Amino acid sequence: MIFMTLNRKGIMFSLDLVFAVVLFVLLFGILYQTFSYSLHQYNSLKTNVELNSYLDLIENKFVQNKDFSCDLVSQDNVVIKKIAYCIDTSKFNKALLALPPALKLSIPELGINDTIELEFAKKFRVILHNGPVKKSDYYNCVMGAECNLTETELTIGVGYQ
Repeated sequence: MIFMTLNRKGIMFSLDLVFAVVLFVLLFGILYQTFSYSLHQYNSLKTNVELNSYLDLIENKFVQNKDFSCDLVSQDNVVIKKIAYCIDTSKFNKALLALPPALKLSIPELGINDTIELEFAKKFRVILHNGPVKKSDYYNCVMGAECNLTETELTIGVGYQ
């Protein structure tokens, strides 16, 4: 043993032990920091995947949900079919999306503004219309004539607080 000294009571004290303890504490700190960083990265990735899957789910619900899709009606107001990518703003309700309560949602075009940062956002184009769409109006739009249906780009943001 090197660097051994004798204290007043006659007990040998070794600096090797001090160096070993300091080295152990240093290595433990480095390992703890690495583990903590890896755990943080894993949790961030998991959250990113989860929020992106919620964005895809919300987009699919906008496209396929019959509860707030626009009704295509005949001249005597008989519903013919639902129009894909068309949202009837008079029927739309955030509860129809059936999202978890902890998830915050932001769709400024529909007046839903939970206070979140739009770190996870997706844009897609839909038609926003209030009430049913007359068959004649719909076919005028399809044929490129005068149209009262306007296409809008929705910005959907999700996040946790």
